[in-house]
Amino acid sequence: MSPHPADALATLLAAHLPALERLSEAQTSWRPAPDIWSAKEILGHLIDSAANNHARFVGGALAAGGNYAGYSQEGWVMVGGYQHRPWRELVELWATYQRQLIHLLRGVPDPAWAHALTVRGELLTLEELALGYVDHTGRHLHQLLRRCAEAPAAEPELSAADTHWNPLVPELTVQDFGRSLDFYTRLLGFGVRYRRTQPDFAYLDLHGAQVMLEAWHPDGWNVGGWNRDEGQPPLGRGINLQIEVQALDEVRERLWAAGVPLFRDVQEQWYSVADGGQEGARELLVQDPDGYLLRLSEPLGSRPSP
Repeated sequence: MSPHPADALATLLAAHLPALERLSEAQTSWRPAPDIWSAKEILGHLIDSAANNHARFVGGALAAGGNYAGYSQEGWVMVGGYQHRPWRELVELWATYQRQLIHLLRGVPDPAWAHALTVRGELLTLEELALGYVDHTGRHLHQLLRRCAEAPAAEPELSAADTHWNPLVPELTVQDFGRSLDFYTRLLGFGVRYRRTQPDFAYLDLHGAQVMLEAWHPDGWNVGGWNRDEGQPPLGRGINLQIEVQALDEVRERLWAAGVPLFRDVQEQWYSVADGGQEGARELLVQDPDGYLLRLSEPLGSRPSP
């Protein structure tokens, strides 16, 4: 005997929600290849699936004989922009939608479960459709968790005890917070030391290099009458932020795989210092999503002046 669809969905939600809540921004933003969904996009697809099946469940509960077309799954994920949403917000949205569907399914009258409807050309009962939705959701959740397990190791989220607060920390106003957080954590390797919302804000750390991101909002420190519509990239003109990294080639590979253009590719630079010697570094310049210019630097050590 099949379980009641509402019970099956409630069990699935309870079993997977704790694991989803433990995943990091870096894990869930990672794509194995540019054309393969990240965990964020898989969960976004499940949100889209919930929205489309919501209408089918309601129609099937009201009457038999409904005919429901499919939808462009890739298109919905692309337009939904899930890759640029904070993971926590996506989990909350998905879980809340499942709770609504559980509530809806519990209220379906018993005779309605036998209502026949056509979905993408296939004839199903409402019960078969609902149990198929639960099965589809479960398969994608397993796929999502496997994808996160395969993600490259990234900087862990940091506690206040892990490092000190630098006396000088730049704070960057950003126009799409989720996109910027993804760039700094997944591509550059920063860990999240502190996070808050309303407005979205994150304090990031990479081996002692620290930077803050804050979403643009009307009450922010917006000088010169600057507003969101006027703030056209590149932002931060006239400065660049030097960030010391430990494996420049790995960062470059992630940027390349994500299709991020480089302002200047890797070059070796030697700078004169006070004792008459030189300090060297391999450097790469790249602009973040708002156009802030970042100089990623891997130290080469010292040498006598030529």
